[in-house]
Amino acid sequence: ILNGCGVPELAVMYTSFLLSKGFDIFDKNNAKNFNYDETIILHHRGELERAIALADIMQINYNKIIEEKNESLFFDLTLILGKDYNQLDSYKEALMYQKPF
Repeated sequence: ILNGCGVPELAVMYTSFLLSKGFDIFDKNNAKNFNYDETIILHHRGELERAIALADIMQINYNKIIEEKNESLFFDLTLILGKDYNQLDSYKEALMYQKPF
């Protein structure tokens, strides 16, 4: 999970959310930049059904799944959270996993 919008702890919150949904999360970090307007899923390897399952949980359109094949990677998918994160239908549920202040 990569934070592509710069909101502090956003990747941490979504990591907890997706772990609760049964996803294995390899890492969480910042993206190379914070200029992602939209949340996207990069599909690197494995079956496309995994990317579709993540899109369903995140409640984002399948056209946000971008094929970026790389069989040498250890992980199948990369979720990049964009500036639209708070407009996603999944956001309300993910908020329940926000760390308390």
